[in-house]
Amino acid sequence: MRVSIINPDSDTAKSQGKYSIFGTAMPPMGIAYLATRLTEENSDIQIIDQYVEKISNNQLIERIRSFNPQIIGISCLTAAMGNVEKLVAQMKKENFKAKIVLGNIHASLFADQLLKEDKADIIVRGEGEDTFSELVHCLAKEDDYSGIKGISYSQDDKIIHNPDRNTFVDLDKNSFPNWDLLPYQKYNSVPLLGVDNEILLHIQASRGCPYKCYFCSQENMHHKVRVRKVKSVVDEIEYQSRKYNVNKFAFVDSYFPMTEEYGFTFAEEMIKRGLHKKIKWATETRVDKVSYRLLEKLKQAGMSLIMYGFESGEQAILDSCNKHITVEQSKVAMRHTKNLKIPSLGFFILGLPGDTRQSINKTIKFAQELDCDLVKFNIAIPTPGSKFFEIWKKDNPDADLSPEKFSSWYSPEEGGKMLYLPKGINSKELEGLRAKAMISYYLRPKVIFRSLSRGLISLGNIFKGMKVLMSEFSDNYSEIIRFPKSKACNKGVK
Repeated sequence: MRVSIINPDSDTAKSQGKYSIFGTAMPPMGIAYLATRLTEENSDIQIIDQYVEKISNNQLIERIRSFNPQIIGISCLTAAMGNVEKLVAQMKKENFKAKIVLGNIHASLFADQLLKEDKADIIVRGEGEDTFSELVHCLAKEDDYSGIKGISYSQDDKIIHNPDRNTFVDLDKNSFPNWDLLPYQKYNSVPLLGVDNEILLHIQASRGCPYKCYFCSQENMHHKVRVRKVKSVVDEIEYQSRKYNVNKFAFVDSYFPMTEEYGFTFAEEMIKRGLHKKIKWATETRVDKVSYRLLEKLKQAGMSLIMYGFESGEQAILDSCNKHITVEQSKVAMRHTKNLKIPSLGFFILGLPGDTRQSINKTIKFAQELDCDLVKFNIAIPTPGSKFFEIWKKDNPDADLSPEKFSSWYSPEEGGKMLYLPKGINSKELEGLRAKAMISYYLRPKVIFRSLSRGLISLGNIFKGMKVLMSEFSDNYSEIIRFPKSKACNKGVK
C-alpha cells in the first residue's frame, strides 16, 4: 500500500506576518511514529514535510502525483488549515484517486464540519497509530472500514462518527522513530533551544498530562497519561545518537520528568552508559515538579536547557487559568536553576482572561526578575480543544475562525483584531506590550553578553529579532507610552 503523509506548511505571511522569522521547523514526532509503524507493516511510505522544506503547493502536488499513493494522510493543526484546504481542493480538482485522510487535533475536533464541506474522505480522531494502521490495512484489502473505531466519514450523504478508540497506544511497544523517512538533516536551527546548524531530534517519554490548564488542548488528544520505561527511553537516545551522529535531543512531553523518582532513574541510566559525556538534551517541566537535588542530577546527566511555563507574574491569573502553580514556586525553581548554572527558557502568556495593562506589565517585570537566559512572550489564543476555546466560542458564536488567527504571533492587518482581547485592551496595545516585553528583556547588556558567551543565541539572531520588534514597538508607541514602565532588574531572583 502506497501512503503519502504530509506535514503541511501554514500561511506564515498571514498567521505570523513580520514575526515569521521567529518560526522554526521541529521534527514532527507524531508523523515519525506513524510512518515507522506503517513501514514495518510493509506499506510504501512517502513523507513530505512541507513546513521544513518550504516547497510550494504545486511542487508538493507534483511529488505526490509521482509517487501515486492510494492514501494521502495530512496532519492538521489549526494554524495550517488554510493551506490544508487549498491542498485538498487542488487534489480533488486534479482527480487524485487516493483516499484523503485528515488527522491530528484540528481534524479530530472539527470532523463533522470538514466532512460536510468535503475536505476529506475519512477523519482519524485522536492518537493515530493504531487507527490509521488498521485503516490502511482495511483499504489495502478493499474491505469495509465501517467497523474501525476512531474514524469519521461520509456515507450516503450522512456523516458517520464511529465510536472512539478506547484502547491507548502502548508507548513501550512503539518502535523507535525511523528518521530516515523524514528530511531530518533540516531540523537544525532552533534558536530558542540553543541549536544553530546542528541536527536536533525529538524524544517522547510520555503522553498526556494530568493537569488541565485553561488554555491547553492536550487532553483532547491524549486522554490517558502513559509513561515509557526508562530503559526504553535511554535505549532510543543511544540508538538514534549512534545511527544519525546526533548529540542534541529535546523531550516533547507535556513535562519531563513526571516524577522525581523517574528523573533520578533516567539520569542514573544516562550516566551509567556514559551518554552524559556526549549527549545534550532539553526539556520542559513545571516549576512545582523540580527540586535542587533533581535539577543537579539532571544536569549531571546532560541536561543543557530547561524550559518552564511561568505564564504570568500575577497569582490571580495563574489561579483562574487552573495552572496549579504559585509565583513563589516559580521564584524557587529559577533560584535553583541559576544556582546550578543551568541554561533556562521561560514561557509567558500575555492577554489571558483577567489580564489588565497593570498585570501584563507585572508579568514583564516578573520575567526580568526571574532572569531566564531566554524567554518567549506569547499572546493568549483560545486554542481549539481548550476550555478557553469552549467558553470563548460560546460567547462569540459568530466569530471569525480564520486559521491564521490561531497563532500566538498573529499580527492583524490595519483594522483587524485578534481572536481574544482582555477587557480594555485593543490589538495594537497588546502587540505593543509584547514588543515592549521582548525588547526590554533582550536589550539588557547582561542578557546579550550572557547569550553570546554561552552560545545560546547568535548575535545575528538577536539583531534580526530586535529589528522586527523595534518596528512593532515604534508602530504602537503612542498606544503604550502611557503604560507604567517596567524597570529592568539586573539582580535576578533572590
